[in-house]
Amino acid sequence: MDMKNMLRKLEDKEPCYALYGFMKAKQKQEGINYIQTYCNCDEDTATILYDTFYEKFYAPVFEPKLSQEEIIRNNQIA
Repeated sequence: MDMKNMLRKLEDKEPCYALYGFMKAKQKQEGINYIQTYCNCDEDTATILYDTFYEKFYAPVFEPKLSQEEIIRNNQIA
């Protein structure tokens, strides 16, 4: 199975929720282990898939990027 198909497989409901849980708990290695088992792939491939999933689905929703102005304003307030 190629990476594109493995990523699609991870987008299914069950693995998607599991990966969100690992990401929220900051348990990257556990998430990688889950992907290895679920997709039957090696650790390097699982790491790439984890990072891709994180950047594509998790980070934009749960870690929105602040603008430079927001960062400066937050630092001034702190």
